[in-house]
Amino acid sequence: MLKESFAAITAGAVGAEADMEKAMGNSMERLVAGLGEAAAAPGGQGAARRMAAALPADRALELQALAAAFGSSSEDMAGRLLGAAIADAWDALDDGQMLRATRACRRLLDDGSA
Repeated sequence: MLKESFAAITAGAVGAEADMEKAMGNSMERLVAGLGEAAAAPGGQGAARRMAAALPADRALELQALAAAFGSSSEDMAGRLLGAAIADAWDALDDGQMLRATRACRRLLDDGSA
């Protein structure tokens, strides 16, 4: 679902969606392979931040089921899954998209809101 949403947002270059499909998945695969193991703080190093995200009811239920199945809270599981999806999304950016995203990140850091 995140793949489709991110592809819709970033599609602009010819074949961007196909390239993204090929590139996405490495972080998610590592996360899924390690489910059930003791996990570090969501997002790895650095302080965790709380952010709100709306999920369709069926995805919320699936999130709760994953958390219950692997001994995690829904918040922790959501953070781990979203963190992996974000890492995969950054890996899938083409040069132009990477430049835009990096500039946006720098602006957020400079504004002190990040």
